[in-house]
Amino acid sequence: MSEHTLFLLTITAIGLGTLFFRGAFIIPQGAHRLSSRLQSLLEFIPVSAMAALAFAHSFYIKSGGIYEVSPERIAAALLAFGVAWVTKNMLLTFAVGMAAIWVLGLL
Repeated sequence: MSEHTLFLLTITAIGLGTLFFRGAFIIPQGAHRLSSRLQSLLEFIPVSAMAALAFAHSFYIKSGGIYEVSPERIAAALLAFGVAWVTKNMLLTFAVGMAAIWVLGLL
């Protein structure tokens, strides 16, 4: 298979996948059923995405493109995690995490 053909097949597969996921919301509600196991797994996607974003921001990129660990951000993330675990209050977790980043950044 040539490189050109592989490229076209890849673009077609990506396009069909995008069409499927965007079009799935247009299909009438009763037309498709998800298994209860799949439904329960899909409930964790927003939490997983948020956790991935929060973890990624525990690091920052220097101007030279080198990844460098930020101890202040890691400490703030751990503190916010503790607040979230104990209180289960998203607004308080956000406020404590942001305040911790600000205070630790000043030190």
